Amino acid sequence: MKMRSLTLIALTALAAVGAACGATSNGGSGTPTATTPPTSPTPGASIHDIQSGVIASNSTVTLSGIIVTGVKPGGSGYDFWAQDVGGGQYSGIYFFDKNAKTDPSIAIGDVVTVTGTFQEYYQAGSSFSLSEIIPSSMTIDNSGMTPTADDVTSAELKNTVAEPWEGCLVNVTDATVTTVGLGFGEYGVGATGTTDKVHVDHAMFDSFEPRLVGETMTKLEGVVDYGFKNFHIDPRTAADVTGNGTNTPVAKTLNQVLTDTSIKAGQLLTVTNVDVSGLSPYTNASSQQKVSFWAQDATTGAANTGMYFNDVFYKNPATLQVGSKVTLTGKLLVFGTTTLSHEIDFGYQDGGTVTVDNAGAVAPTPMVVSVTNLHGANAAQYEGLLVQANSTQDPGLKVTAAPNSFNEYTVGTAADPGVWVGVLGPPAGDTHGGKTANLAIAKAQGPVYYNFGHYYLEPQAATDVQ
Repeated sequence: MKMRSLTLIALTALAAVGAACGATSNGGSGTPTATTPPTSPTPGASIHDIQSGVIASNSTVTLSGIIVTGVKPGGSGYDFWAQDVGGGQYSGIYFFDKNAKTDPSIAIGDVVTVTGTFQEYYQAGSSFSLSEIIPSSMTIDNSGMTPTADDVTSAELKNTVAEPWEGCLVNVTDATVTTVGLGFGEYGVGATGTTDKVHVDHAMFDSFEPRLVGETMTKLEGVVDYGFKNFHIDPRTAADVTGNGTNTPVAKTLNQVLTDTSIKAGQLLTVTNVDVSGLSPYTNASSQQKVSFWAQDATTGAANTGMYFNDVFYKNPATLQVGSKVTLTGKLLVFGTTTLSHEIDFGYQDGGTVTVDNAGAVAPTPMVVSVTNLHGANAAQYEGLLVQANSTQDPGLKVTAAPNSFNEYTVGTAADPGVWVGVLGPPAGDTHGGKTANLAIAKAQGPVYYNFGHYYLEPQAATDVQ
């Protein structure tokens, strides 16, 4: 990996330069940093030669006797990581099999010979290029070897210093779970007593669900990867990840979850007969449907009794409707530092079945709240609850800012800019049409959601804002 500002220099001048191990481009979507034609294969090359700058980007190389450290099926073939025998800094790199040249039987511990093109890519907004080799041919020469995993501390994997270990197989010796709120199914680890956030990802094995903030990892091994501006540890199998925390589901009300400080982020929770206060359906590009939702402890809302439930694995509880009662098990996630937002993610392997009772569904009664309490520090207590701002509570209620490019607008009074109105509810809940600045309204209602630095009302129908 090289800083984007570096230019390629004569190979002899680079022979002693320590650059960095490479990272995946996750499909080579970046821009090459060199446009010169590929060279003839460099005989007797090592991965260390590539990562330390001895071999120029866009060179064709043949690597012999390297050992496979991780394998993942890619979009076209089988992407993998490999390193020089013996490991060490600058010894590992990612192989992006976009032309399906990898033997499908490839496995960790295989000794392989690979000919391919070494390229440097960078992702938009990143300071670093991403190193990868695109195989044109590969053979498996031996199998059943044990690749070396170098012991490192979490401090050695911080963004500012981790480059030498990119692409390498490491064992983190001091990993304690510091956060499960990184998003994208990632959690952060650091030394005990720190707030470090070395990301643990799931390119090969998903170890997120059991993790609990404060848990000491008795083993955390994996390949060091780089992407989306962060270094990551990618464990390969369940054998790479063990912890000393016990994280079995516990039964709690939403009020207990929000007010009991002994309940740690990451805890698996079972909630029973919570009342659905709003839906947030979504269909992805592959036509998969999910139904995330907001719910509260009872039909009549009270402060600190509501939460967002994220259908992160597309379990699609299709019978869900506002007023349904739901029982499920999920994982508590907490996002943010100063302003905290909470959600329960469901659908994990330990999550069980989402039980939906639509018999006699009764929609929750909106809790009337002044717009003054729907932003700033006061708003957190209404998270997840169905609330309503109206012109009786707030005389002069109006649209205070017209819809932006995301169809979001604000509702408040002349004295208070008020609360944002979002578009995460059902299609019928997109209420931006005809909303112009200073338009007087009688009410605005929806469950409360915190996102992108703002609290939002998320209407469920056109009549929720009128």
